[in-house]
Amino acid sequence: MLLLKSAALGIFLLMAINDHHAAKYVTMKEEAARTGFSERQFHRLIKSRKVPVFKVGRKVLLRPNEVDAALEKFRICAIGEKTKQRG
Repeated sequence: MLLLKSAALGIFLLMAINDHHAAKYVTMKEEAARTGFSERQFHRLIKSRKVPVFKVGRKVLLRPNEVDAALEKFRICAIGEKTKQRG
């Protein structure tokens, strides 16, 4: 079973690397460092399904552009700033 998961992870990562149009995949630790959030906070956001992830076996991968889009929903606009209409 472990070999199957390992093979699936390898295939998934190769597809991600070989696909020129795919966004870069990063680990939760790398994304936490990039955004300034703790890994624990990211785990909470993922568990509550507020941030989309790819999970292959025990490996959790994120796309930075999708994380940015998910976090944009929590943005509070400044006074006088135009807001986007939620559809």
